[in-house]
Amino acid sequence: MRIDFELSGHGTLYLFRPITRAAHTWVDEHVPVDATWFGGAVVVAPRDIGPIIGGAIGDGLVVR
Repeated sequence: MRIDFELSGHGTLYLFRPITRAAHTWVDEHVPVDATWFGGAVVVAPRDIGPIIGGAIGDGLVVR
């Protein structure tokens, strides 16, 4: 199974890492340009991660 995004939780934040070209394109289209990045992943607050994951999955991408 192809995985587009890797998600990891670190207490008070999540790292949402695009892996595939499709995932990078999705991030470019849906994540604000001023988002915080760390180690190749978008830093996301817990209150925001649900809608982001839901949007990616709704667009046919796989999140693990």
